[in-house]
Amino acid sequence: MNTVTIYDVGIAASLKRAKEVGVRKIAGGSRLQIIRQFLGESAILCLLAFVLAIVGTRFPLPLFNRLTGKQILLGQSLDTTLLFYFVLLLVVIILLAGLYPAKVLSNFKPAEVLYNKQKLSGRNAFGRVLVVIQFSLAIFLLIATLVYYRQMDYVRTKDLGYNPQLVIRTSLVGDRDYAQIHSFLQNEISREPAIAGISFTDNSNNGVYNTKINDRYIGAVRRQVDEHYISLLEIPLKAGRNFSAAFPSDKTRSLIVNETFVKAAGLENPIGARVFTDEPFNGEAKTIIGVVKDFHTGSLRERIPPVIMFMGDWTDGGILVKFQKSKQKKAMAAWEGAFRKAMPNLQYQVHFLDELNAKEYVQEARWQQVIRVAALLSIMICTLELFGLAHLSTRQRVREIGVRKVLGASVRQIVALLAADFLKLVMMAFIVAAPVAWFVMNRWLQDFAYRTSMGAGVFLLAGLLSLLIAFISVSVQSMRAAVANPVESLRSE
Repeated sequence: MNTVTIYDVGIAASLKRAKEVGVRKIAGGSRLQIIRQFLGESAILCLLAFVLAIVGTRFPLPLFNRLTGKQILLGQSLDTTLLFYFVLLLVVIILLAGLYPAKVLSNFKPAEVLYNKQKLSGRNAFGRVLVVIQFSLAIFLLIATLVYYRQMDYVRTKDLGYNPQLVIRTSLVGDRDYAQIHSFLQNEISREPAIAGISFTDNSNNGVYNTKINDRYIGAVRRQVDEHYISLLEIPLKAGRNFSAAFPSDKTRSLIVNETFVKAAGLENPIGARVFTDEPFNGEAKTIIGVVKDFHTGSLRERIPPVIMFMGDWTDGGILVKFQKSKQKKAMAAWEGAFRKAMPNLQYQVHFLDELNAKEYVQEARWQQVIRVAALLSIMICTLELFGLAHLSTRQRVREIGVRKVLGASVRQIVALLAADFLKLVMMAFIVAAPVAWFVMNRWLQDFAYRTSMGAGVFLLAGLLSLLIAFISVSVQSMRAAVANPVESLRSE
């Protein structure tokens, strides 16, 4: 519930009920009675809003559960403790929203009221402070939404160093004759033109192992691959050659490394360099035959590590299958048939490689949606608050507006005059929110080794959107006051 909007509208409405207050005072009504009356009306309004909020919670709750990955049930959540806090919150809101307008009403003097000379003192400083606070929160969430979007778009579009499109991955597990299975699957898919290629690799969890080169130990990610792995994933070869069946020694004596490994080892001419691997990689010396461009082995939260790739005899591992773009459905059916023939007792499960990559950022994508919804709701609340504050301001300045119109002021000038004060509040809110948003979102971006920059454009866009929303909200009330007949506001003077 927007407390500021309630009491802003309440104060503005009090100007219409001023004569009622004056008559009641002349008839003997005490200040306490008037406060009770209007405080009671505020309580009824807040209570109705509170009940509607509780009842309405059940409709967006499924959306909230989907966004956050929770399973919250309204009926199970309403325990005694939560109800106590609800009641306490309701009482605080009633006091905040009703006490100040009731106090203003009870201070009206009957003589001034009956001659239309009553005025509301001050510029409603409390309401303006809350406008700044709430708009600061809205601008913070808006900036956070923009930064989240930019980072997730960066994650989605960044070149990973390989092409995961149209590639599926499945696994081979159990006690099997893997050499025979590999041979059978290769023969099967070679007859299917819809399948572009197949590669066998390990189920590496990207663990880091010590590797010795030139008396230097380097922690490197090790990946067991075959001769089709690099070409299937379209990993660019920077120097040397790929593994090949034409070189039998590749299976036991050769390595391919990435650019980061070359830099870590300080190699000027890496091709032909000798590398010693420890157990469980037989501890024998191997020769670097190729260097590939750096590619991501994990999420963008982590820097690309040194990587060495080698061939060997498989125990179990993964299978990568690439499809022709225009024949995906046919290729999927052909691959499933070949897989079930080769391993009829193994459960058939496949995952697209790009979808596996996206799962690395499920939590971030979920928070992106939550913050986007929160920003939208916050902006809606701020719009209602500005609407109420503008309503109160135009009621206080109705005679001033009438005089300006009589003296020749245009509707545009009056709207600009009334909107200027509120746009200043939004600018103050931006000054408060921008550094906080920069600090918080910069800390969040530091979780990613590869990240976008926030840049001035994000803050400029958030500021302009906030000013536009505020201007539209205020202009609705300002326009009504600007086009009103000045005779109506000045005839009692």
